[in-house]
Amino acid sequence: MLYRRMKRLFDDNRRSAGARTLMKLLRKEGFKIGICRVKSLMKKLGLVVKQRVAYKVKTIRKHSHAVADNLLKRNFNPARANQSWAGDITYLRTH
Repeated sequence: MLYRRMKRLFDDNRRSAGARTLMKLLRKEGFKIGICRVKSLMKKLGLVVKQRVAYKVKTIRKHSHAVADNLLKRNFNPARANQSWAGDITYLRTH
C-alpha cells in the first residue's frame, strides 16, 4: 500500500516532489516514515525527480523583421470606450 501511495503522490506532483516533500505528504496521510526510508524507497521504485527548467527569454530580434506601428502613441487614456483595444499572448506556451 505504501509503494502504491508513494507512486501516486509522486505522479500527482508532476514528478517533481523530492524525498522531503513525499515524506511530509505521507506523514499527513498517517504513515510513520522517515527521510532515509523515503529516499531508499524512491530509489527502489525508480522515482527520479524531474527538474523543471526555469523560464528563459528566447526573443530573437532580427532587423529584417518589420516592427508594428505605434498606433496608441502612448495615449493610454482614450477619450471614449472601445476606442483602443490591446491583447497579451505572452502566456501561450510555444515550442
